Amino acid sequence: MITITVNEDKYEYDGKESLLELLRANAYYVSAPCNGRGRCGKCAVTIMKGFVSASEADKQFFSKEQITSGMRLACTCYPKQDITVHLEYAKNEEDFEVVTEFIEDMDERLETSEEKTYSIAVDIGTTTIAAVLVDDTSGKQLASATGINHQRAYGADVISRIQAANEGKLKELSLLVKKDLVGLIDEVLVQAEDGCMEKVTQILIGANTTMTHLLMEYSCETLGVYPFTPVNIAAIETKARDMLGENVPDCILKIVPGISTYVGGDIVSGIYLTGIYHQEHPSLLIDLGTNGEMALAGKDKILVTSTAAGPAFEGGNISCGTGSIRGAVSDITIKNGASAITLIGGDQAEPAGICGTGVVAITAALLEDALLDETGAFEEAYEENGYPFAKTAAGEPLTFTQKDVREIQLAKAAVCAGIEILIERYGITKNELEHVYIAGGFGLKLDAKKALRIGLLPNELADKIVMVGNSCLGGLVQLITHPEDEDILTDISEKAIELSLAADEKFNELYIENMYF
Repeated sequence: MITITVNEDKYEYDGKESLLELLRANAYYVSAPCNGRGRCGKCAVTIMKGFVSASEADKQFFSKEQITSGMRLACTCYPKQDITVHLEYAKNEEDFEVVTEFIEDMDERLETSEEKTYSIAVDIGTTTIAAVLVDDTSGKQLASATGINHQRAYGADVISRIQAANEGKLKELSLLVKKDLVGLIDEVLVQAEDGCMEKVTQILIGANTTMTHLLMEYSCETLGVYPFTPVNIAAIETKARDMLGENVPDCILKIVPGISTYVGGDIVSGIYLTGIYHQEHPSLLIDLGTNGEMALAGKDKILVTSTAAGPAFEGGNISCGTGSIRGAVSDITIKNGASAITLIGGDQAEPAGICGTGVVAITAALLEDALLDETGAFEEAYEENGYPFAKTAAGEPLTFTQKDVREIQLAKAAVCAGIEILIERYGITKNELEHVYIAGGFGLKLDAKKALRIGLLPNELADKIVMVGNSCLGGLVQLITHPEDEDILTDISEKAIELSLAADEKFNELYIENMYF
């Protein structure tokens, strides 16, 4: 039996599974956006003692010098002898910048009552989780906590999570998100005054349908195959301690209802927050996170859809992409071939990769500097190796490649085509839209002009864009102060009509058209 040493802990290894599987089984968090398929290059480890032959994937992602120094992808690493392992990047992902801000002028604030009670609102995203402690009557946020969704070790997107669940990892995925929830709930309570835990009346959760299924340990067998049938998308109510254990408040836990397998309770909460479901003139809500979900609604009807945008808007499937961590390139300008970058964490941070807003910005900048043409092809100088826009502290180049350009083209084409289909099926023109609400952390930080430059949004919508921040969390907080509106969320979920785009011929035509910049 082989011995694997990780951070001085020793584990027996039988050679049947990859090193990534061993690390996962022993509760080590390793970023694996491709779910261990050797495609993303993000699960890097360093072999400090012993030797493992370099895989073909290692040769694709690492330089000869890095391979010589012991760098390997954990997902393609199958040791044949005792080794000592150092984890490379996991600690960076714990420092995600997560947005908890949202528009708050939809309703007037209420006065605080003398007898204080509290609620905890939680947005479970595919990449990150955010929790806020809220005064039940005033809606004032008293504390907030954010963190990564550690299910990310099983893939960056919902499809990867569904596949992992169906391959026997459902319980592990559920335990991961429950542990994350307990930690964030404890964090907001520690920030609050003593005795607050006993006065928490409810924990209110908004999430996409896959995250809800994984939390509840529902089977995901039917989520990823046609006709994509969820086990349950209705509102859920249970006791918090029955689900999460004794270390959380003794209160009710509620999960808001969803609409379909790919349009969940997070979008229902956003529709409720913005009020578009009862407005005279229709407006569009777009949540640009790991998934591209959107709703077009007015007082007459609600149409929703989800586009297969992939994780490019959160740095996934990008060669040097990363989440919104310290050191991530979040903005960039290029003039005469020279780049100037903006980092999360400011000038004190060291470049660590590029996040979603940076991907949009670099694409727009390359177009403006004529280093990319309208088809997405690099000029000759950057055709083979891509455009080097920064260097890490170790001097390694960070490069935006031709493959990365194609990833953003696929993502932006899907979103823009989805918008156009929704508008057409609703029976209106772009000019008849009242507002275009852009939700999510990516949406809040996005430079709208750069999004328009690359064709992520149609140019006709330029003057209608409103950034709303975390609309899921905002809707939950609004519901806390207006509990009589609970039925409205159910009405939204039942009234909404989902448009399936996969087999839509017009969508496929628009998708191809929108590939161009």
